[in-house]
Amino acid sequence: MIGVKDLLSVLDRWDKWKRIQQAPERIDELETRLAEALEGALEPLRCKYCGSADTTIDVKYWKRVHGQKMQTMFRVCSSCNGRDRVEDVELIGDEPCGG
Repeated sequence: MIGVKDLLSVLDRWDKWKRIQQAPERIDELETRLAEALEGALEPLRCKYCGSADTTIDVKYWKRVHGQKMQTMFRVCSSCNGRDRVEDVELIGDEPCGG
């Protein structure tokens, strides 16, 4: 009859078992790396005044610049009501995007 020690010694010789034993440490490392990557991905979305990631894009107006129809978008913070300009977008057609 095979004992638990014998079974574990057989498993220890199996490469996949070694990887399974390392899984908790690898998962912790991956969670840390993912959290850092997500934090970096949110950085461009953060409010430049208070640092909150609770922002939305608001289209305020459109205008003609050098014969091109342009729409200006702003990032608006729900926490501090801060507003900063994101970009101008060239429009195609007669109506502004976003109403």
